[in-house]
Amino acid sequence: MNTEEQIKVSVIMPVYNRAGVLQKAVRSVMDQTLREIELVCINDGSTDNTVMVLKKLARKDPRIRVLSQRNAGAGPARNYGLKRAKGEFVAFLDSDDWYASEDVLEKLYQKAIANQVKICLGGSRRAKLGKLQPLEFPGKVYFTKEALIEYRDYQFTHGYCRGIYDRKMLIENWVCFPAYQRYQDPPFFVRAMISAKCFYAVTDIVLIYDESCNYQKINWNERKTTDLLKGIRDILSLAEEHSYIRLQRDFVQRIRYGDWSEIFSKNLRGDWTEAKGIMQEANTYFMPEAIRQSGLPEGEKPFDKLLHDAFGRGRHIPKIRATFTDKIIRMTRLPY
Repeated sequence: MNTEEQIKVSVIMPVYNRAGVLQKAVRSVMDQTLREIELVCINDGSTDNTVMVLKKLARKDPRIRVLSQRNAGAGPARNYGLKRAKGEFVAFLDSDDWYASEDVLEKLYQKAIANQVKICLGGSRRAKLGKLQPLEFPGKVYFTKEALIEYRDYQFTHGYCRGIYDRKMLIENWVCFPAYQRYQDPPFFVRAMISAKCFYAVTDIVLIYDESCNYQKINWNERKTTDLLKGIRDILSLAEEHSYIRLQRDFVQRIRYGDWSEIFSKNLRGDWTEAKGIMQEANTYFMPEAIRQSGLPEGEKPFDKLLHDAFGRGRHIPKIRATFTDKIIRMTRLPY
């Protein structure tokens, strides 16, 4: 493979201190029936022997490329891999997850080409202590029938590793990962979907997600909690811009009653002024119809209770409206 046109899929894998576990992920890529692929491994400043393991694997298969950067996090590592990738499509795989079968990339690629789409998604399944867990969230995390789906009808934020993405589409639309320590994946996924407008769904389970990397094992601190809030804010802004009421409605429930309650209750503090400002700004992006459908009391915004509990009710919420999306895109642009 001497020209980038010959590479159909570039798999981008950030790696940080994963020497003992990454071989399973690498093998699941290199054993794919689609041979016109490359695996772009980005060593994100590892302090163990990760680089030695990667270089040893690369000597056995020239389709493996090893890049290195100073430790900057998974998002910047993926951006670096995207900048250096050569494939027609790109896929993203974490170093402790793996593809469910050897024909995953071939199926995704063939379906994307046959249906002339920029994104093709399959399903994912969790693994815990080496055992596969039951399938969850039909129509969202996995699909029960093949179909061309408009993102306006999907409005989901998770599972970006389940698919392949047209590389030029990402580059031309400045779709990349924000440099957040947490929650950088959903903003990328939503921006990619907005750029593509639709995707093709296949019923195959394509990704096995290792549950050892769940929220409960993250050492949450001010930076990570603030970055989580930034990622939520980004999506709320995009949802408002494109009138995704269902997406915002889901976030109302998740903020008030769901996914992050324990994180917020343990980590938000009165002296975290940046976190306070982000929540105040995020409140301004909620559409009235999304709030109404969520059943919140009239005049209440989703972050109000958190603001009250962590900081006391502020008298003034600044009107930080117009150009937030443009600013965040400028801040996270790749240097092409």
